[in-house]
Amino acid sequence: MSNKWQKLGLLYCPSGTGRHPKLLSHAANPLPVLIEGDLYRVFFSGRDVNNRSSVGAVDIDIAKRKVIQEQSHPFFVHGPEGSFYADGVSIGNCYDVNDLKYMLFMGWQTPKDGHWRGDIGRLIVKKPNLRLELDSEDPFMGSDSVDPISLSYPWVQRNEKGGYSMWYSSVTTWDAGNGEMLAPIKLASSADGHNWNR
Repeated sequence: MSNKWQKLGLLYCPSGTGRHPKLLSHAANPLPVLIEGDLYRVFFSGRDVNNRSSVGAVDIDIAKRKVIQEQSHPFFVHGPEGSFYADGVSIGNCYDVNDLKYMLFMGWQTPKDGHWRGDIGRLIVKKPNLRLELDSEDPFMGSDSVDPISLSYPWVQRNEKGGYSMWYSSVTTWDAGNGEMLAPIKLASSADGHNWNR
């Protein structure tokens, strides 16, 4: 078995006129969720004219490498001013707890008098149509004394003990001396998928 990846070509690029205003450009942070057989709904973060991201999706037959349907409306839109996801939603991954599937995301804020920053939010993936519903208006994991500046890009999976592990990025400084932020990857654990120890 080869350990090298082979690029197979472009699957999807948002284009054309008449697009939904919240999904004008970009298909970032792709996340496939199985519908059935070889058919996947690939969720992504699209952007509006103000660069705010919302969640769109396209259905793809992965075996045929063919778009079956482009979903015309967003599945989840960035929040109102003052919310922890007011300026964008960058999706992470999905994980299951009992019969519920959850999708984590980074909620963006770009305050007028400060640096952009993020918190981690959680969406419920509703069966059978894979619609998305916000789990809480409060961040699922927000800034605290352990992660005081900004959090981003969560990834959760089951661990060998039957619980859950989450890897996420936590900014420690916006300038590491080279004009770039320093954001190490951190680990949190949970026995039930809801309550986390950083």
